[in-house]
Amino acid sequence: MKQVSIYELRDNLATYLQTLEKYSTPIVVRRYDRPIAVIMPYKQGNIFGDVEALFGFLGPKGESGKQSVNRIRRSILEKKRTQELRHKR
Repeated sequence: MKQVSIYELRDNLATYLQTLEKYSTPIVVRRYDRPIAVIMPYKQGNIFGDVEALFGFLGPKGESGKQSVNRIRRSILEKKRTQELRHKR
């Protein structure tokens, strides 16, 4: 497991991603000498299909990730439209 500072990772991201792809070893990202994240190689089956499907937990029970995203988008658009109508006077 390779350990790298957040600033070194920022400056050399492409190099670290190539190393990750080549050797398939996780990278521990550290800030102020404390681990804050782990970057792991992608393996088929780790992510279940569409990434948006993972966000279904944000909404009401039974709501898929896409439904949750659409609900949030609608509420943002409705808020903007309401503000526009208020300021038209």
